[in-house]
Amino acid sequence: MAILRRLLVAAALGLARLVAAAPQGNMPPSPTGLDCTFHEDHWDCITPCATSTTTHWGIATTVTDYAAWRSSMNSAYSTSGVSFSGSSIPVYTTVGTFGNGVPVTATLYYNSAALSSAGYTIIDSVVTVTSCPPTTTPTLPPSPTGSLCSPHGDHCKDSTSFACPAR
Repeated sequence: MAILRRLLVAAALGLARLVAAAPQGNMPPSPTGLDCTFHEDHWDCITPCATSTTTHWGIATTVTDYAAWRSSMNSAYSTSGVSFSGSSIPVYTTVGTFGNGVPVTATLYYNSAALSSAGYTIIDSVVTVTSCPPTTTPTLPPSPTGSLCSPHGDHCKDSTSFACPAR
């Protein structure tokens, strides 16, 4: 009788542990301010569009011999030990050619104040890019073979456990 009582107590304790470890089914709070849909144990949210604006700078000419050009600019506008006061502006130059004659262009930088003083026109171009999430519904990959998986949003979920098999 004592053995039977111990077995019943052990079984009851084991069952209590299983119940305590089982998922409680509480829905986590929804992310605020987003278009979200709850899927069993997580939220799937639509990412809003993002806009970025970039300004590109340059001079309105291509320098063909950068070393000679820089030497000339430095002798006229650079003083040893004195920092330039302007911004760094890209200067595009051809540094050589490939074997097939296609030029190799490099981007080097020089000071905007010196470039303006030398009579170069500094040009800018503002580029605004808006990127949005895809508006089409993605297709599900094939279900893993031999498992008890079902489609679950953008992935398959194993119906016998909370772990999904590796794809």
